[in-house]
Amino acid sequence: MKIILPSIIILMLVSCQKDSTGPEGYNYSWNLHDNAVNLAVLKYNYETNEFEGGILNYYSKCENCDNDSIPFDKTYVPFGAADEPASTLFTYSQTSDTIFQSFLSPWGCPGYVAVPHSFILPDSFEVIDFDSNEPTSMETFIDPTVSFCYPITDSVFQAGLEKTWELVKTLDIVRDFAQRNYLVGFLLYPIDNSLKWYVFLYQNRE
Repeated sequence: MKIILPSIIILMLVSCQKDSTGPEGYNYSWNLHDNAVNLAVLKYNYETNEFEGGILNYYSKCENCDNDSIPFDKTYVPFGAADEPASTLFTYSQTSDTIFQSFLSPWGCPGYVAVPHSFILPDSFEVIDFDSNEPTSMETFIDPTVSFCYPITDSVFQAGLEKTWELVKTLDIVRDFAQRNYLVGFLLYPIDNSLKWYVFLYQNRE
């Protein structure tokens, strides 16, 4: 089983790197980079809504992007012959770096996420009370095989997404992204047999 790893050096930010001051005089909690794509991935438990951590990576600025949708090239591969697992792959269209890669076994549909393979602990993020600017767009990424293995009605899916977003947008990192235009994407995917929300925060920053 081949796992594709990002070709860039990933910088994971911890609390000691917080509190940088932006050009607007706003005190950022996280060190967002100018002239680059800032991409955070946050993980929530679908059943309990518990926040399980996140990661912040930097990539080359996306040139000629319309900034209306997250520039992911998405590949969904169904179960293959001889009990081959299904797989999901998101790559950043500008550089082909792997953003998300996962595998789903045909035997009971347990899932395994290979990328991101580690997360910053939840207590490195602060929960704060603020009114954040809403994202320019919110997308949902639907893996057909996951939908087959874990059937959820549209109304239940939408209600879960909205409840999760209400929790996500209380994090300090979302407040930082919300100082400029940003995009949000949602993916529901299992680890073993426990469903998780993967929330992608994307900003193509000047």
